[in-house]
Amino acid sequence: MATSASDSPRATCAGTSCKLPEVSLAGCVGTIDPGRSVAAQWAYVGASFDLHLRGKPTQL
Repeated sequence: MATSASDSPRATCAGTSCKLPEVSLAGCVGTIDPGRSVAAQWAYVGASFDLHLRGKPTQL
């Protein structure tokens, strides 16, 4: 985490260094309850296994 303007993260873009904006990810995409997040991840993993390994399409 950057502590001052001189410590802000940098990325290499086509061989040149450029500063990345300091933007909070939570401010861009929001937050979710951890339990709800895990439940959603398990549901998608299960549905993916059902579809691709069992050949059984499911609806989320």
